Amino acid sequence: MKPWIKKYVSQCVTSIADPAYRRRLERELADHLEELAADLEHSGLTPDAAQKRALEEMGDPQTLREAYRRAWLAQSQSPRGILRTMAAGWCWMAGSYIFSAFLLGLVGFRYDSGAYPIQGHPGRLLVYGGVLFLIPLVAGALRLDRSFSPGRHRGTLVTMGLLAGWLTEKGTVMVLSSWIYGIPLWRVSELLARVHGGGDPTAPWFTPVYILGTLAGCFVPGLALRHKKTAVERPRLFRG
Repeated sequence: MKPWIKKYVSQCVTSIADPAYRRRLERELADHLEELAADLEHSGLTPDAAQKRALEEMGDPQTLREAYRRAWLAQSQSPRGILRTMAAGWCWMAGSYIFSAFLLGLVGFRYDSGAYPIQGHPGRLLVYGGVLFLIPLVAGALRLDRSFSPGRHRGTLVTMGLLAGWLTEKGTVMVLSSWIYGIPLWRVSELLARVHGGGDPTAPWFTPVYILGTLAGCFVPGLALRHKKTAVERPRLFRG
């Protein structure tokens, strides 16, 4: 992006918190400005004059910033916008989960081999399960927090997104384990005992305590957002 375009575009999109929405808007604004300046230059203006005229025709960046902010708020609060944001958060959580598992394996955390075998070692199990939960949780919470528009429902939406990610991960482990061991899903207690116990568990850390603890952890980011929203976010949301 050319410096004169970048400066103007940055002023227009500075109030957009959603990174994906902001990047898309930046591209559209930059393309429009560049095409407008090119047309003006072809009409006989010098490059500097064409750039200046293009900026004048685009309008006051502060006015555009407010208009784009209102459009983003309307889009992000629509059912389709909420679902899109949720999906982006789930993708971040899934990617972070895979990255965490790869990182743990690279360091040496394995089920019954490697530098740090986890079976039979409660402390290592706690570290392994904690990393698999905390990194995706933080990544998902940050992504959802940045993408949802400021307002009194943001904490609730972030919590809903994290809970959906939690349910998907736990459900995936149970479904895969049911297929591997041939234990029907409705025999939950037997299946869960087989998942984290036995000679070849699919997930040794996947205990009832871990499941309930991670469930409780999904509510923490939302509660933190609810605590700070009134003083910081509400004035900006209803400004002007």
